[in-house]
Amino acid sequence: MSTTYKAKAVRWKHGWELHVDGVGVTQVRTLAAAEQQVRDLVETMLDVDASDANVEVDVDGVQARVQRTKAKANLAATLQRVAAVEARTEAQDLRLAGLSVSDIAVIMHVSRGRASQLLAEAGTVDPHAQWDDTVDEEARELIDAWVARVEQGEPAPPAMA
Repeated sequence: MSTTYKAKAVRWKHGWELHVDGVGVTQVRTLAAAEQQVRDLVETMLDVDASDANVEVDVDGVQARVQRTKAKANLAATLQRVAAVEARTEAQDLRLAGLSVSDIAVIMHVSRGRASQLLAEAGTVDPHAQWDDTVDEEARELIDAWVARVEQGEPAPPAMA
């Protein structure tokens, strides 16, 4: 298990100061060199091998915002996959109910070609494999609650509209 060292990057005239928790301060010209510079500082100040240490460099709290943005992007990608599975399943259910491809296209507000494509892809995705590990349980519950409200006739939240 490797040790994690956290550094706060502070901009200054000639680059960045790296304030490493419990170790000290060092400087780099660019953030590209920050991780290695933190390792060098740790090795010098603590007399330990830090070559495989985890280094987290935070720039004015930006890392937390970046992580939230990545989480939202992962959630959006997952929602897209879920919607695609549901669209294929719905198209297939309509077809099994005896509707024509043209009628399915009208009902689903897609072109006839897209309706045909959905039907052709309907059996290729496991509907139970909709969620992946990047979406936590709380997010899944929130999405399911939104979907339930929309299904009851309430307007979709702005991000889902």
